[in-house]
Amino acid sequence: MKKDKETVIEAVKLDGRALKYASDELKKDREIVDLALKSYADALEYGDDEMRKDKEIVLIAVKTNGRALWYASNEMKADREVVLAAVQSDGGALLCTSNEMKRDRDVVLAAIKSYVWAVEYADKELRRDKEIILAAVTSNGEALNFAEKDYAYLKQILKVNAYCFQYLTEVLQRNEELLISAVRSAPKRNAREERSSPRSQTNLWHSKE
Repeated sequence: MKKDKETVIEAVKLDGRALKYASDELKKDREIVDLALKSYADALEYGDDEMRKDKEIVLIAVKTNGRALWYASNEMKADREVVLAAVQSDGGALLCTSNEMKRDRDVVLAAIKSYVWAVEYADKELRRDKEIILAAVTSNGEALNFAEKDYAYLKQILKVNAYCFQYLTEVLQRNEELLISAVRSAPKRNAREERSSPRSQTNLWHSKE
């Protein structure tokens, strides 16, 4: 099977992982690798080194499963087109990209849209970027935990989205300035809304004692 091209083609069509058992020569065959990736994107791991740095081949893999980028060459992990395709498929792929890509705002925003926790993998400076953090906390407020713990910066975030206060650590919730920023920007509710509000909707701004 390892050297018989027709046999290997049929095998990888059924399960791309069969590429692992092909001969070294057939692992360089574009047709076989292409078919394997369409069946199982992570089969990129078993392709020849030349295949892992072939942009067309890598794009086929990451468009199906962004995390297949793990098996691509370092050159591909720094290629903006490839990285964008990967993070749009699975934002978690941002983790294995080059440092340059982790500093790219468009790449990071695309990653967050498909996987909010990708904000954790962004460059430190981008974790200070209000647009980046707001994109994350809009999807899940807990993402605020990955923002830079700078009081002035956190106050800015709370002025835009007061509800993020509940996701701050207990220590940060005790900070009077942060509490005031959150309270001042919290949506105002009329008396009727307060009376009809479910008991479970407790005061969001209650500071820990």
